[in-house]
Amino acid sequence: MNASSQPAVAPGSLHAFFGPGGLLARTHPAYEFRRGQLQMAEAVERALKEGRHLIVEAGTGTGKTLAYLLPALRTGQRVIVSTGSAGTGVSPWAAIAPSTVTRSRPTPAAPTRCAT
Repeated sequence: MNASSQPAVAPGSLHAFFGPGGLLARTHPAYEFRRGQLQMAEAVERALKEGRHLIVEAGTGTGKTLAYLLPALRTGQRVIVSTGSAGTGVSPWAAIAPSTVTRSRPTPAAPTRCAT
């Protein structure tokens, strides 16, 4: 532990990114530390490193988008993210890597003709 009784934070760690005084806090004026976001990001990264599946349920305002995207980017692995919000499922990737975004949309049905 350092002089302020806080555990040392490894540079490049998820805590160094999400934590109080971390990269997000220093560079985004509206960022607020959310412990649940950091815990989710750590769980996602562990699951990716261990080759496990992970299901996460978290309430509105947790910061789920960054909590699953940053670990995925750090590991370089392909991931599948399922969300109930189509906007959330696409917009983060579009902002980070627009050439990698594909969105599945239902194919419109061909018009039908009624015989008279």
